[in-house]
Amino acid sequence: MRASSAPMPTPSAWRRRVACGVCASLLAVSLAAYADYKDSYGKGLEAYKAGRYADARQLLLAAIAEHPEPAARVRLYGTRFEPYLPQHYLGLISAAQGDCAGAQAAWAMAENAQTVAQVGDAANEEKSAAAKCGSVAIAQKPSAPAPPPAAAPKANESSVAQKTAPPPASTPESPKAPAPKPDADKNVASTGPATPSRPSEPEVKPAVERPAEKPAAPSEKVGPPDQLIATFENFLNGNLREVARINPDNYADARVRFHAYLVRSGARYTLAQLGDQSQFEAARADARQAHALNANAAPDAVLFSPHFRSFYAENR
Repeated sequence: MRASSAPMPTPSAWRRRVACGVCASLLAVSLAAYADYKDSYGKGLEAYKAGRYADARQLLLAAIAEHPEPAARVRLYGTRFEPYLPQHYLGLISAAQGDCAGAQAAWAMAENAQTVAQVGDAANEEKSAAAKCGSVAIAQKPSAPAPPPAAAPKANESSVAQKTAPPPASTPESPKAPAPKPDADKNVASTGPATPSRPSEPEVKPAVERPAEKPAAPSEKVGPPDQLIATFENFLNGNLREVARINPDNYADARVRFHAYLVRSGARYTLAQLGDQSQFEAARADARQAHALNANAAPDAVLFSPHFRSFYAENR
């Protein structure tokens, strides 16, 4: 009896076991998410250093969606330790592309300023990038001054006029030609009845050209609206504020409105994850509007993060 009997665990021991099990499961989930954001961040740094800014922006945004808090030092893998500053690098990318306002907004996110102050030359990098940003933005503008070439044709016309002027100088040969001119006049007078044939020719041409112009009009309406295409391009390029400003109700087609509400919800959700909590409820309302327009559709796994897809599924 003594050998088979085992001490019954006390209630406190049972609570410890349950707590350990819960902590173990939560730790496994958190470690998976931790690895995901570190992988995205590490690849984002490599893309940034290689000058692939579009890829770097998407990877850094994915890392922020998983783990928005910056850190002065984090182990990416093995023995590689790096500062975790996704907002810092987002700002550097925006500054390099001439988006000074976007750079300042990224540097102001979460606790970026406090963490950057603890990391070597990161603060100096932001200052130098901000100083150069204005010159980059100005350098991108001078594409407009193209009107000067319009004046060139006038010079060409004058030169053509000068070149065409010599033909009248052939008048010295006219004394030889006056003799045949009266004969030509007589021939013209004899052929006078043939002149009525001229007005009949222009009447046939317009009748053939008009029907060809009508069928070309319907082909221009095929495809999604240009504004919606531009909205998705802004979303992919990280211009989330621009996407958040669109008005889906401007589109008459319900399918187009659905996509507009969906992408605006994704942009507002990401802004909320980046620190602008005022966007969270707006993202929730947009998700519900999109569900009302198309209850069976789901966000694309390539364009939208797993966190947003689960957020979208919960807000019906």
